[in-house]
Amino acid sequence: MKRLSFIMLFLLATLLIAKAQVVPHYSEVYEERPGGKLLTKEWVSAEGNFRQEGTKDGDGTYIHIFRRDSMMMYVLDPAKKTVMTMAWSQISDPNKMFGMKMTESENTKAEFIKTENVEGYECDYWKYTTTTVTTTGHRETTYYHQWMYKPLNTWIRQSTDVYGRDPHIKRNIAQGAQAASLFTVPRDYKRMALPTSGLLEMITGKSKAENQKAADEVKQSADGLNDKLKEIDRNPDQGQQLQDALKLLNESQKKKK
Repeated sequence: MKRLSFIMLFLLATLLIAKAQVVPHYSEVYEERPGGKLLTKEWVSAEGNFRQEGTKDGDGTYIHIFRRDSMMMYVLDPAKKTVMTMAWSQISDPNKMFGMKMTESENTKAEFIKTENVEGYECDYWKYTTTTVTTTGHRETTYYHQWMYKPLNTWIRQSTDVYGRDPHIKRNIAQGAQAASLFTVPRDYKRMALPTSGLLEMITGKSKAENQKAADEVKQSADGLNDKLKEIDRNPDQGQQLQDALKLLNESQKKKK
């Protein structure tokens, strides 16, 4: 089952905080399953500032800070004592964040499902369906489920699974003022800014045009393969489905070599 990524956890929380009146509190985010591990610790200030701390498997600790007064996001690496700064206008638009055009349009529909008790909190359960049209004309549908607790204006459970399964849950919630120092970048951290052409230029070292061309080629190939797999899936003969799918994937791998 696909899990929410660390950056998605941060962006979803930041989106809510950036647009709503918040109540200062501390919380911890866990995988909601037997033995589910602690994913992040989160702090929200009365001013709408947000801090998230977590540990990436094999990649140390990370800290994300969002300040609503400046609408800036800071990604801190405590081990290297570096901080990357990003404007809200960059992180809220995938095309700007990655430095290339990935989508032509995006539309989200919100649907209230019911009121439900989660971890002792009376929550409003909402389902969000987002339809995205890529630059190659491919249509994708994604889902996001959120159980909102109005008194704190925060979610208690959330999931990106189509049926709301494999969720994350907030526990150890404590309402109250949070120290201002939590939302301040240490002075001895070396600052780096996200390139205006986005994350991919920083990662690949290639120009925006080169990254866009490579991405378009990969996307067109993936969209074409996906359409062919859908056509194979319509065959009622499951044995033939499997044979045709394996043949298609084998041919696809040969083309890459």
